[in-house]
Amino acid sequence: MSYRLPLPARRTGRALLLGAAIAAPLSGCGGSSSSVSPQDQIRSNFDQIKSAVQNSDAGKFCSLISTSAQQELISQVNKLKPTHDCTSAAKILFTFGGATLKQKLGNAKLKKITVNGDTAVTTDNTGGGPSHWLKQGGTWKLATDSGS
Repeated sequence: MSYRLPLPARRTGRALLLGAAIAAPLSGCGGSSSSVSPQDQIRSNFDQIKSAVQNSDAGKFCSLISTSAQQELISQVNKLKPTHDCTSAAKILFTFGGATLKQKLGNAKLKKITVNGDTAVTTDNTGGGPSHWLKQGGTWKLATDSGS
């Protein structure tokens, strides 16, 4: 989900979606399993990211993005308000850009998933560019635009 915030919100937390996005949300699915394909795991995590954003669940959101995406989110939000952890940064993001995120992700659907080892690229119907995913600790996580 290539989630891209509107420019003012991007300045406060571009990694969201880091989408996108923005990616990412709620039940504990998405871990590695021989019976579940990487595409199904990514699809599940995409839906979980959407749910986390819709419910302003900062902890869940942070658990579904890569370590580098968490750091990018913190860095971007620090420009607006000092914070040192992903959950606090996501709460700030949801406060300042939550309505826009919720609207953008409300009907988001994955269109294409291309897996290459422990990385993947997805496209969705939100109109943004591709989203990058990274397998970390056996779980697919939404990554930064560079895929880290």
